Amino acid sequence: MLDYGTISFTIGFIALIEALVILSFPFWTKKTIESLLHTRKDMRRLGMIEIILAMILLMISIFLR
Repeated sequence: MLDYGTISFTIGFIALIEALVILSFPFWTKKTIESLLHTRKDMRRLGMIEIILAMILLMISIFLR
């Protein structure tokens, strides 16, 4: 029942959740949201890379099904 499409879809979904966590990461670490609105550019870049990788994994899983 577990084919490669289901496995890679699950991995892609987990990677997408991880990317969203990374995008919100500066909010729940250092200070309040107001002071971190100016200093989250690097984390946003990392989060966008994660989202792109997760989307690629989801596309691969759709093709493998």
